[in-house]
Amino acid sequence: MFKNLLNKGEKKIEKLEKNVSGDKKQQHGHNHHGQSSSGHKAGAGAAAGAGAGVGGAGAAYQHHHHSSGAAVSGGSQPSVTQVDVAGLPVNVYGLNNLTPGSGTNAPDVCISIHMHGRTGSAKNEDGLARELYQNTMDARQSIRGRTRDFLLVTFDSRDHGQRKTNPEAQKSWKEGNKTHAVDMYGMIRGTADDTSFIAQMLPAYLFPNDERRVSLISVTGKSLGGHSVWQVLAHDPLIRVGVPFIGCPDFQKLIAVRARNSGLEDVPPAVPGSLRALMQRVDPAEQPYREAGPRNPFYGKKICACLGADDHLVRVSYAQEFLEHLTVAPPGSDEARQSLQVYIQPNTGHKVTSEMLRLGGQWLAQWALPY
Repeated sequence: MFKNLLNKGEKKIEKLEKNVSGDKKQQHGHNHHGQSSSGHKAGAGAAAGAGAGVGGAGAAYQHHHHSSGAAVSGGSQPSVTQVDVAGLPVNVYGLNNLTPGSGTNAPDVCISIHMHGRTGSAKNEDGLARELYQNTMDARQSIRGRTRDFLLVTFDSRDHGQRKTNPEAQKSWKEGNKTHAVDMYGMIRGTADDTSFIAQMLPAYLFPNDERRVSLISVTGKSLGGHSVWQVLAHDPLIRVGVPFIGCPDFQKLIAVRARNSGLEDVPPAVPGSLRALMQRVDPAEQPYREAGPRNPFYGKKICACLGADDHLVRVSYAQEFLEHLTVAPPGSDEARQSLQVYIQPNTGHKVTSEMLRLGGQWLAQWALPY
């Protein structure tokens, strides 16, 4: 059944490409450590779901934060502004590139928060963030009607980058970390919580005089950050557009296989009972994701999941059951066919390719920017 779903997705990708531009055909990727590596051409995908966006245009920003960069046009780089959000440093891409406002109404803005991978940092995913930002801005140019302006935000996950306190906690069981499952799930949950915190607090830091109205928050993430995207979509009702790159919504399946491959059993002490109870309560795959109605936290959301067909770290099979049955709109409706995009890139391992970033930028432009 999953293969049939993927075949249908090829048509969905073609439709998406016709609706928005930003057709970058670069074939390099960002591997698990945020570096560039060789990539492959896009192949199969899968779709199911739809919806509508909401938003508006922006005005020039003047504030007191540290920033650098030039105007974004013709592929030049966005400004990058460092903002301290109640003790949590974040990087804001594009703040000085917002289009000038006119009139008395505060222009609408979308903030998209990106979460990096395990062992990575916001700094070493700077290239990925810039490419995703530019892809979104390129695609935005082809959208008819009113569109929000766009900002992209990155930050260091817990115990990563400038927030690193215990380097051993980043390691796997095979690398000698006996608490790998607990550490990793803690980072996934903590990153998701930090993202919701940033979504709540950052607008007040950026626009203290209400110069802009942040009317939509979207999320993207790579690997561990992709796992966190699913957590945010499952638990934050205000965040309704997401793009998980090489992420998994079913951590229990992922960790069970990883334990077995590490010569361990999926039981205490490798996976403590208290951790199991937490996963059974909060994991995205434990939510009523099959239901067509308000109890389903994914219902009405716009999701583009990008995976590598040959990814042996976060296998497609871990997410297969979830993605086959995930309901984001009335089954069989046009909305259902448009609101969920599953893209599985062939001949691709555990990395984010430019093809994935292109589709991610198109998805953000299509669902997070128009109103």
